[in-house]
Amino acid sequence: MPAALLLSPFVLQDVAGSKGVDWNRLSQTGAAYGFTSAIISALALAGVAGSLIVQNRQARAEQVQGIRSYYLELVRLELDDMALYQPVWGDTDIADPHDQKRHVYADLMMNYAWMGYEIGTIREPLLRDMLSGMFTGEAGRHYWSRARTSWTASSSGNRIGRRFLTIVGEGACSRCCRRTADALGRRPESA
Repeated sequence: MPAALLLSPFVLQDVAGSKGVDWNRLSQTGAAYGFTSAIISALALAGVAGSLIVQNRQARAEQVQGIRSYYLELVRLELDDMALYQPVWGDTDIADPHDQKRHVYADLMMNYAWMGYEIGTIREPLLRDMLSGMFTGEAGRHYWSRARTSWTASSSGNRIGRRFLTIVGEGACSRCCRRTADALGRRPESA
């Protein structure tokens, strides 16, 4: 291939001498093709860059999915034998074994909501509806009162996490305000 490139000027000169080729016209045509070629090359390069970005996102999504699958397996083990695995997390103020399982289940539900919201499969209206149901029950409210600090520490590092925490906080507060207002026999102003 390099030899053909080195010999091409001599071959073209021989062809031009025998056929009377207009080199100015060929030069202009070549320049036009050169511009088109540069544009096509730039588009190809942009395509490669875009493909690398997509591959990077897919690799990241696979890593996150792997970690979450591992987490789910750990929780399944814990749910199968709470007495054996719960002490690994340290002492808990939840004495009743059923309440412990409800807490773990609420954690799974919250993680499901977070994962879905984070990747965009659970939109804000659905998230608010899910949380409304969760915080209607006492187990959901107790879960959030215990887990809020941990969630804040782990999820507030990016814009989506902060928005998720705001929505969850509003859902929990909304339920809390409604219960307080019901207990006082009046309607909450901002619920």
